[in-house]
Amino acid sequence: MANELFLDGPVGDEFDAGTVRTQLTAMRDEPLIKVLVNSPGGSAFAGLSIYQQLKQHPARIEVVIDGLAASAAAVLAMGGTTVAMASTSLLMIHRASALTAGNGAAHQKSIEALRRVDGSIARAFADKTGKPIAEIERMLDAETWMTAEEAVAQRFADAIVEPTSESATPQAMAWDVAAYDYKFAASAIDRLREKLGPEAYFDAALANAVRGRHGGKTPTRRGNRGSRVSRSDASSPAIRAFDAALSASIRQTVRPQRKG
Repeated sequence: MANELFLDGPVGDEFDAGTVRTQLTAMRDEPLIKVLVNSPGGSAFAGLSIYQQLKQHPARIEVVIDGLAASAAAVLAMGGTTVAMASTSLLMIHRASALTAGNGAAHQKSIEALRRVDGSIARAFADKTGKPIAEIERMLDAETWMTAEEAVAQRFADAIVEPTSESATPQAMAWDVAAYDYKFAASAIDRLREKLGPEAYFDAALANAVRGRHGGKTPTRRGNRGSRVSRSDASSPAIRAFDAALSASIRQTVRPQRKG
């Protein structure tokens, strides 16, 4: 029986490049590893690192997407020797995004960095599918969602499978797919900003971004020398409330209207 690696939840939060490296190292002598993925995405850098770890591992890596592989999770899934999808699973690819604060030079630097990240993401998908980079770029621009059948037809996946009860992840298909339709995120955030007010919204968004991007490290906040944001600050009731409000706002934005 193959060793199994479960990648459930946000990339860089529920699991990160370091924890995956540790687990893969422990399985370095195994001939076959099955990687089950159910994730809405997360850190692009963690996703790219895990992609390379899977590609470079000496074992045969069989990736199975049994729920959702979106954004960074879609990237890392391409690192498998083979990629299979459950018939009810979904794959989503799009461009990287980031939150930038500062002057024009800071924003321009962020734009340039994002373009380079997009280039790495496009290369991973092109290597898997054999598609030209230009075609992948158009799919990233469009934020492309694919069913299992569509992903196989587009060569992002190799086969459609039905996971067995022994190998299916406990949270398979637990994610609300609509909540992660990033095309709707902008309007949801605008509504939340209006509700909280600009100052409260910015403080909450900053702490939320620090939590997601720094993995518990304590970066210095410019403009307030010596002030640091720790994991305990980022997991405070205020930030948890922000997360809940943002999630609810997104769901409200995308909830279909009932007829009649």
